[in-house]
Amino acid sequence: MDPLKSKKMISIEQITYLNEIGQRPQLEDSIYPAPGKAEFSDKLFLVCDGVGGENMGEEASRIACEGFAYFFEQNPPPRGPLNNEYINEGQKYVLQQMRSYAAEYPEAQKMSTTLTLAYINGNNISVAWCGDSRVYHLRNEEVLWRSSDHSLVENLVKHGEITEQEARMHPQRNIITRALSAAGAPSEIDSHVIHDIKHGDYIMLCTDGVLEQINEDRLKGIVLNHDKNKRSLFMEYCRDVTKDNFSLYLLKMNNDESAVISPTSRKIAIPILISVIILSVLAVLLKDEIKSLFKPSKDNHEIVVPKKSPSKPEQSQPAEKKTKNSPVKEPGASPLPNHDGRDNVEQKEDTGKGLKVSLSGKRIKIKATITKVKSKPAEEKKQMPAGDSTKTDAAPPQNLD
Repeated sequence: MDPLKSKKMISIEQITYLNEIGQRPQLEDSIYPAPGKAEFSDKLFLVCDGVGGENMGEEASRIACEGFAYFFEQNPPPRGPLNNEYINEGQKYVLQQMRSYAAEYPEAQKMSTTLTLAYINGNNISVAWCGDSRVYHLRNEEVLWRSSDHSLVENLVKHGEITEQEARMHPQRNIITRALSAAGAPSEIDSHVIHDIKHGDYIMLCTDGVLEQINEDRLKGIVLNHDKNKRSLFMEYCRDVTKDNFSLYLLKMNNDESAVISPTSRKIAIPILISVIILSVLAVLLKDEIKSLFKPSKDNHEIVVPKKSPSKPEQSQPAEKKTKNSPVKEPGASPLPNHDGRDNVEQKEDTGKGLKVSLSGKRIKIKATITKVKSKPAEEKKQMPAGDSTKTDAAPPQNLD
């Protein structure tokens, strides 16, 4: 298999986001990553809707997004679906940050926010939510799954008292039954794991402001429309019409067996692949040299001894003219053991051309260049004994008479 491909690996193919004020006086929704900062390699996405008015909902939603992001960064979850214990630990950290903020700003003591969270981990997506912000899983013309709101009107719909169409315009539609709040005990956060992700599926996190104008039929039309930018399609329905803030993340997923890895991993994989190719080419070009490194030793070795220059050059006399006082010492044979334990040495005399030593079982040739030694300087020759028959260049003594 291609090393740049991974079987059934979930990745993000397209990212659409909204974080709009609508017709409210201020924006109290928050999303993570921050608007325009999301990358295809990101794993964590959050959309939160702060409770408005004097309760500083904008700070509550901001702290929730930043708090969960920091918790995930400092405590990376294990591979596989997120469990409730991990999510609740994240909520505890967020609530601590809210209470610290409220201690400094007393007007924020009742601040609260909704939560939607999606985390891509391995071959599944874990989602969690609290309040009336929603999570959707869509494929083609079908909503495969959506979260159930923690709100008053959702309870009415479940009991059959009102329809979903009526719930969207109900006067009490903004009353929620759960939220992350600086006051009181932690809320129960619902969770769900999406295992069956196909190529082209969509995951959407959104606040209730998006749902004012976007029902499921319109949502299906948006995801199926490949001719226009998804953001512009949402804005056509919501701009200048939606009363509430409206924010979302819409993620188009890729889970094809031939899906390429994320851009971050590709940056790492490509240099490794290039290095492997270069090493393979070098191995082919240098195969003879590489083989020679692993060749076993042969029985016949030949060692060439380089010529050495004497530190003090001397002139040597012909061998037949050397005196008895300066004999030429014949080099002795140095016995070398062979494999059968015997010392069998054959050594030739110095011929001026080379020195040859052979062993039974193994043969070693030593080639050496022999330099003839020149005659000794005059001052050394004067010290030679009178009986020395070697000629000198000194002039005969003169008769002084």
